[in-house]
Amino acid sequence: MLEMLAKHDLISIIDKTLRLDAAKAFDIEAFLQFDDCLTRYAPAGGTSTTSLTKTTNASTATTNNVELGTGHIKAISDDMRESNIPPFVGNDYICVTHPTTLRPFKNEMESINQYTKPGIDMVYAGEVGRYEGFRFVEQTNIPKGGAIDSATFDPYTDTSDAWNSAKSSWAFFFGDDTVIEPIVVPEEMRAKLPGDYGRDKGMGYYYLGAFAGVHETDATQSRIGKWDSAA
Repeated sequence: MLEMLAKHDLISIIDKTLRLDAAKAFDIEAFLQFDDCLTRYAPAGGTSTTSLTKTTNASTATTNNVELGTGHIKAISDDMRESNIPPFVGNDYICVTHPTTLRPFKNEMESINQYTKPGIDMVYAGEVGRYEGFRFVEQTNIPKGGAIDSATFDPYTDTSDAWNSAKSSWAFFFGDDTVIEPIVVPEEMRAKLPGDYGRDKGMGYYYLGAFAGVHETDATQSRIGKWDSAA
C-alpha cells in the first residue's frame, strides 16, 4: 500500500540509502586494516610543531596535544621518503582524515597561498590540495578520536572518543600497496523474493569479500603511518 500510494519513488530512496550504508560498511573494514599499521607519529613531547616521535609497534606513548600543521606534514614526508615507501600516485603520498583535523593545516595553507593567483583560487574553491608530496583527502564515515587507551571508540556504531586534548584526531599517511580487497562477489543490490501474496517485500546489498593489510606485519616494509595519540 505504501508503494502504491506514495508520492515519491520509494525504491530509489531505499536503493540510495542502501548504497550509502554499503559504502560506510566498506570504509569501516578498510579503516580497521589501516588502523593495524605499525608506524605511529606523534609530536615530540606532545606539543612540538616541527618534530615527531615515531614508533613502529602499532602504538605510541605520547599524548598528542597539538593541532596537525605544516611542520608535522614536512617531517612525515621526509620520514616516508627516507624509508623508501613508494608513492601512491605519481610522486605523491596520500593523507586521509577529517575536515576539522585538517582545518588548522588549511588555515596555514591559506596564508601561504593568499598572494598567488593559483593559490587563492584553491582557497576560494575550498580545495585541500597538495603539499610536501601529499594529496589530502577528507572523509566523514569513520568517527574521530580513538586514542590508544580508548575503550569506547567504535566505528561500527559511529561512536567517537575524542583525544584528551581534543586538538586533533587520527590521520593516515600512506604510499602504494597498503590494503587489498579480495572480492568473491562484488557488492550488488538484491530484492527479496516477495511473500504474503506479493505484499512482503525487501531489499538489501550483498557482498562477499574482505580487506587485508599487505605489509603491516614487518615494520621495515610498512607503507602506512598514523598520526596518533596515547590518550
